[in-house]
Amino acid sequence: MFKEISKDFTIDDIHKIREYNWEQTKTLSISDQIEYYRTKARNFLNEAGIIPDEINDNSVKNKEII
Repeated sequence: MFKEISKDFTIDDIHKIREYNWEQTKTLSISDQIEYYRTKARNFLNEAGIIPDEINDNSVKNKEII
């Protein structure tokens, strides 16, 4: 479960978010991790009312992941 973020948003909160995301993605494949983070980013942008330029979903898929 996601730990509560403080009102002042400190470095500890960043650690909580990173830990949460790691728990959510630790068993996912690289491509599933990419999709997880893209979905999170899209949801954040929509919630914030930010409309990004067109995102090329193939930009990462066509690159070799080392």
